[in-house]
Amino acid sequence: MPLTQFIPREERQQQSALIHAMAQAVYGTAEDAAFTEEFVPPGGRVPENKVTNFARFMSSAPTCLWALFEDDTQQNVVGFVLIANVPHNNSIGFGIKKAYARQGLMKKAWEEIKNHPCINYPLNGFTSKRNNGAIAFMEACGFEKNGETNFSGEDSWWFVMKADI
Repeated sequence: MPLTQFIPREERQQQSALIHAMAQAVYGTAEDAAFTEEFVPPGGRVPENKVTNFARFMSSAPTCLWALFEDDTQQNVVGFVLIANVPHNNSIGFGIKKAYARQGLMKKAWEEIKNHPCINYPLNGFTSKRNNGAIAFMEACGFEKNGETNFSGEDSWWFVMKADI
């Protein structure tokens, strides 16, 4: 089995427990929430009752959504990958539980999903200039810096992947 599971928009109500587990993975503890939002400016952070609010967002906003699991047994949800038009048009978003960061899981997840028919290219990615982990991930996946931008007061890089690889 793969590390990821695609959740089509029309199945998200039936998959509410899985979506809640995804939100719980990245916002369930104060440590994980702080890790998830370390480089997110205050205006871009998920409001309090973060698990519920982020699960609600994932249920409706993304055009594409994947659960990320610890391994191919798909027993332990540790994060997510999404494509959404919020806050940026056709942009990738990703998050992982702190204990699983920097282990290559997100890169493996991208390799599994990058050719999924749900993804439209060019695909945008935005991250704080201070977020070295996200910058390294974007570059390792083949995204190229397209310029600088400001997201809610945070100096950020704008990445673009022009075509699936």
